[in-house]
Amino acid sequence: MLPALNQKSNNIKQGYFILLYIIIFMFAQVDFLFGQSLDIPVKGYGISFGNSKKFAGLRINFRDRRVDRIDGINVTLWKADENEDAIMRGISVGIMPEAGDMGYLQFGIAGVAAGAFTYIKGLLRGVSLGIVNYAYEVNGIQIGLVNYVADNPSRLKILPLFNTSF
Repeated sequence: MLPALNQKSNNIKQGYFILLYIIIFMFAQVDFLFGQSLDIPVKGYGISFGNSKKFAGLRINFRDRRVDRIDGINVTLWKADENEDAIMRGISVGIMPEAGDMGYLQFGIAGVAAGAFTYIKGLLRGVSLGIVNYAYEVNGIQIGLVNYVADNPSRLKILPLFNTSF
């Protein structure tokens, strides 16, 4: 009976490796396929794998590119590309969460020094946590070692520990 259990265990492990391979292959093809996505249960809502342009729910993507609007949780594995006009509302997690208008909470991990870095080209609404935080305008607060708000007066642009729009 013991050899049969080992065979069943090996089959389960092989199944997991095949599933992992399919997921990795799918993420690797996302940019190549011009930003397509697999949305479950319907297009635009639920769980999305890939570069959905408008989505509400949990979105998992290799790289954000030319996104319109995301509401919910956005997990991105790489730095965004051509995302200056994007609107993100909810929680953004990734190497460098990036959008023209980000709201609520962003977590970024990036860089050669493996530090946390959040980069918002437009308006931050909510809280940004990181070792280094950058935003053009803040309607909320940045918390980190270095916090930069581009539209602040010159002596308030870069502050330690926290920053907001003044």
